[in-house]
Amino acid sequence: DRAQVATQQMAMRPFGVTGVLVSVELQDDGVVAPQLYKVDPSGFFVGYFATASGSKETEAVAFLEKQQKNAAFDTLSLEQISIIALRAIQQISGGAIKGRDVEFAQCTVAKPAFTIVPEAATEALLNQIAE
Repeated sequence: DRAQVATQQMAMRPFGVTGVLVSVELQDDGVVAPQLYKVDPSGFFVGYFATASGSKETEAVAFLEKQQKNAAFDTLSLEQISIIALRAIQQISGGAIKGRDVEFAQCTVAKPAFTIVPEAATEALLNQIAE
């Protein structure tokens, strides 16, 4: 109720949410592939190989674009992609992170359900980054 009151007056900024949608879809050529879409508050949506959302979105997306130029994400293993994601978080946070500081999930074509990566596995990936 309160959100609607704020949007009814002139010069009031409406509340908005950015959503990131992940799916596994059958493409026209018969290949099953992951899809990633981001929807902004205006309703604009676009597909991505990798994306970020939040206060340091620009820095994170720039890092991910640079990584995509080095090696196409669709050619990398799940472990390599996970390391890139964790490196992006480290870079935008400005320092080292611990396994307990991050919670992330993985979803693959072979296993299309989200699986939360355990803290110990996250810590092992972070140790690989540190080496």
